[in-house]
Amino acid sequence: MHVDMGPHNIIVSSETNPEIQAVIDWEFVASAPYASLHRTIEMLFHKPAPNGFGPEYEDADELREAFWATIPDRKQRDQSEWFRFGLFMKSEWRPKDVPKDKMQNFWTDNIRVVGDILNKYA
Repeated sequence: MHVDMGPHNIIVSSETNPEIQAVIDWEFVASAPYASLHRTIEMLFHKPAPNGFGPEYEDADELREAFWATIPDRKQRDQSEWFRFGLFMKSEWRPKDVPKDKMQNFWTDNIRVVGDILNKYA
């Protein structure tokens, strides 16, 4: 897992239909069971936010399904949406880069994520 993966780590061709040419900056790469990296993986499907879980990208469900489909029998091991929901049902540490006076915004974003999942299945 390339834990700080983002557009800044990808070199693409300059063609009309660009292709990935390289992935760079492997300083924080890790090999671990996917479940232990779920939070990091899930952030790839969300827009930036202090807690890493901004609103989902428009095609997030399609991208998520394509990603998880690469793991054989994964759906038999867990149901990712409810697993993700569980991640937000615990106390969250305060990231060092979020000042105390902005912490309410951080928690409000966590509440939004839980609300989105509950509303989806209401």
